[in-house]
Amino acid sequence: MLFDKLCGICEKSLPFLKPILDNTKIFYWPYDPKEDLPKDKRSCMDIDHFFLPYKVVAIQDATIVLNVLYDLYDDQIGINQPRGFIDFQAGIDSKNDSENLSSICMGTFTIKEKEDKNGCSINGSIIAFYYVFRNKIIQIVQKDVPDDFKDFLKTQNIFVKVIPSSQFEVFAHEALKNTMCAVEEMMYFNKPNNFILEERNIKLEDKIKGKNKKIVRSGYRPIYTIMKVEEIRKKLDLSVIDEADKRNSPIPHERRGHWRVIHRSTENERSIKIRACWVGQSEKVIGNKIYKVVLDR
Repeated sequence: MLFDKLCGICEKSLPFLKPILDNTKIFYWPYDPKEDLPKDKRSCMDIDHFFLPYKVVAIQDATIVLNVLYDLYDDQIGINQPRGFIDFQAGIDSKNDSENLSSICMGTFTIKEKEDKNGCSINGSIIAFYYVFRNKIIQIVQKDVPDDFKDFLKTQNIFVKVIPSSQFEVFAHEALKNTMCAVEEMMYFNKPNNFILEERNIKLEDKIKGKNKKIVRSGYRPIYTIMKVEEIRKKLDLSVIDEADKRNSPIPHERRGHWRVIHRSTENERSIKIRACWVGQSEKVIGNKIYKVVLDR
């Protein structure tokens, strides 16, 4: 998994990223966002109430890009405050060295709605950009840095390469585009009819208790998958709620916790939090794994 490759790089030369990766929740979505996200971005947007299900999330989809998004403040809601990101584009293992190149870009971003209300745009600030080539870390900069700073970086196995600002801007644009795609995926994940299924391996979790010198790899962590209600019930072999029973009461129907605007466009407009609800069993042990429906942060 790309997350594990990123962990190995950071342990070797970028240890300051360890606290972020230690707290990362990995979301797995086995699709290509270009093909499988709603074409009409308005169908998955809730800009004012955008949130991350956890403070730090990594999104692994069917591409060779891993995006880590993280809150910079506690209980961060909406897009008016910046969030942090790490964009990791994995190289392709090949005999052709030009293809065996990975990149790591980190920075902060904010999102705003487009004027035509059809989607969002992203603004960002790049903190650092690295190439990973033949097990070497190369920090990409727009201006040369002092020799003593270069010497310090070499002690961390990091080398420096100066490139023109125009080329740096191309790399930054690509990283922010990937980050925007991850935000759109998260907006889609947060729809009230999409649920998070947590998968934990009991035996593997016991093996890593007390071992925190290295970043815990994906195989030892819970994996979070976005699924529909019927997909979860089928996977866990849970009974299906009779639709007739649902009609008898407005309460028992599955939904994620979400915000709802009432009295929109009036002086009484306000937002209310709709509590999450799951009907029936929401946790099950199958073999060595525990599956749990995650409703609220």
